Amino acid sequence: MSADNETVFKKLVSGPDDVVGALAYALYKVEKLAFMEHIGTEADGKRPPTSEECRAFHVNAVSAPVIAGYRERGATLAEKFLQIALETKLLQAQTEMRQDATMEEVKGANRVVEEKLATILTHISYKRGFWGWLRDIGTNMVTSFGTILLIGALIAGYKYSSAFTGQVEKVSGLSTEEPKASSAPQAQAAKTDTSAPK
Repeated sequence: MSADNETVFKKLVSGPDDVVGALAYALYKVEKLAFMEHIGTEADGKRPPTSEECRAFHVNAVSAPVIAGYRERGATLAEKFLQIALETKLLQAQTEMRQDATMEEVKGANRVVEEKLATILTHISYKRGFWGWLRDIGTNMVTSFGTILLIGALIAGYKYSSAFTGQVEKVSGLSTEEPKASSAPQAQAAKTDTSAPK
């Protein structure tokens, strides 16, 4: 490092942890390289800058306003880097949180499914055993017996209702049937009328 560079470095960087100063020094070096390239492309062709041109650049670079400008630009650059780093970390954290939340939802759903499967398997294994078989037979027998009782009750109810209706019709005289006793003498009278000579 030349003496000029050393002087600029000491004015810009206050210590090993001075990130803003290090960025400011990097900006100084970028401007110095641009100055040297600019001199080399002037009308007189590619030439190195003269010692007077270098001295003028250095005097300008170590002036208080230029040093303050380098540090200000270094601080702005550091803020941008920090902001980009924080945004990147925030996005990573959000992505991880979403993935964690999704994973927790999947784990929760998996637990529910496993519990339901365990219940179903317990139920199936219970049905496959002797007691499950006996319970199924008992349930079927009770259902069949209940069905038979229901049908029997319907038939008995219909017969009782029919008998009751018939009794009510006889008592009230609304019966459409002719009494059997009265139909027998008429039938005999008809037989005697046909057997008598005419």
